[in-house]
Amino acid sequence: MARTKKEYRSLLNETVKHYSTEGVERGMDSRGDCLYYSDGNTCAVGRCLTNPKDKDRLLNLVIGGGGTGAGSLLSRFSDKIFKKEYRGFSVRFWEELQALHDTNRFWKNKSKGLTTSGKEEVSRVKRLINELDF
Repeated sequence: MARTKKEYRSLLNETVKHYSTEGVERGMDSRGDCLYYSDGNTCAVGRCLTNPKDKDRLLNLVIGGGGTGAGSLLSRFSDKIFKKEYRGFSVRFWEELQALHDTNRFWKNKSKGLTTSGKEEVSRVKRLINELDF
């Protein structure tokens, strides 16, 4: 199922709003590396998975020779790994969302809203969406 530009923009905005909410933390380990699920927190991709707590399945990506990024998840499991409302988005879009989530300089105090660089990044992704370059 192909997604519309409006649906891409909506998920991007939803993601920013989610991580800008008081009390919500990005899924990161103590070194600042992204985790799909960590102590109740999830990453941009992890929050959309059917079961982000399924660490064994996700960790097998690395053990099985795959990477841990959105592209690896989708190539190994298809988008059925996502909740129904998050299926049908392109691999590139998921990778863009993940990069937005993972980059500390895009977020104030690690989560509480976007920095100027983060706002510029969101604008860049919106331009890609407008060009439907996904």
